[in-house]
Amino acid sequence: MANFTFLDPTGSNLSGNRILPSLGVTTMRITRDNIPWIYTNYPEKIVNKTVDGLLPPLGDNDYFLNQQTINDTAAIFFSHTNGTGRVLKYGVQIYNNNASSITVTRDNCGFSQGWGLDSETVTNYFDTDGRKYTLRSGASAWILSEEIDSGKCFSGMLHISTTGPVVVTLYAYFDLSALTGYAVAYPFTDGQKVYSGRGEGFFNYFTHGTVKVSDLPYRCTTNRCKDGYLNINEIIPIHLVGSDIIASVNNPQYHNLGNWCAQNYHSIRLTNDTSSQVTIYGYFSANQVDNDGAGNVPVINCGGILKTSKLNSDTGYYTWRWCRITLAAGESYDLSFQHILSSNGHSAGLFEWSLA
Repeated sequence: MANFTFLDPTGSNLSGNRILPSLGVTTMRITRDNIPWIYTNYPEKIVNKTVDGLLPPLGDNDYFLNQQTINDTAAIFFSHTNGTGRVLKYGVQIYNNNASSITVTRDNCGFSQGWGLDSETVTNYFDTDGRKYTLRSGASAWILSEEIDSGKCFSGMLHISTTGPVVVTLYAYFDLSALTGYAVAYPFTDGQKVYSGRGEGFFNYFTHGTVKVSDLPYRCTTNRCKDGYLNINEIIPIHLVGSDIIASVNNPQYHNLGNWCAQNYHSIRLTNDTSSQVTIYGYFSANQVDNDGAGNVPVINCGGILKTSKLNSDTGYYTWRWCRITLAAGESYDLSFQHILSSNGHSAGLFEWSLA
């Protein structure tokens, strides 16, 4: 009978070597849902000073960072650094501009602040939430409100559902009473490599099909958009808030995307077409792109069990042997799992399945 083991990122399961795509990869065509993804990363560093003639990107100055109207369900992602020199407040507000009441459910919510802790945003997200907010016509509520220490990076992931259209707005601010309700989008300036806006879909499906033992090793990349190993339709375009610009891998000026905190669902059938029992290992490797040593901080959710590893220059590890599968002759195993790239991990990664 097939045996599967989800391996911890410890000891001999970690390696300082990289598995390179130049060894050979399978290019995949990715499918995706159409659930709105409220993606907020601009400005990446929030400062309390005038930049390029613009006042600080704060609600106190009648700016919001993102605003979208949602009709059913939506995913929300944000990632920034507090560079204001003081405690910063950050929140996600919902507003009912309908004639009748609505109920918004915060299905999932993950948040963290502090360098090196961004994977906690992902792991916390998978804790069930279910908090409900019933809003009469013209009412608003905060579905997330946090205080951010000076100098800290912070990120969040939420999933919400609503019984009617709801306006979702993300603010950074000092004084809640300074929010007037008449804020506009913080203007996007040319040359930026970070974005805020709306992506159509946040859940990518990697359908690998059947992979035979005789065809191993089998490799595929993920979140790789800079060096010719990109999967088809994988990187989610972002329609920038307050602008007609669409950031995408096809936009020569605005293409710095990496699906940070998007959810990648993988399904693969491994079939032993040999006459002997075999052991297969699954690997995830962080790959260097453009001489960037940031590495990768993946979270893998397998059967509701979450594990994460820091694969970067800080740890000296770049490859995680994350699973082991034993198959008798003629046996198959159907493996499904989710992979999420934490917000401060570099985008490039690679999966490999190979014989022990």
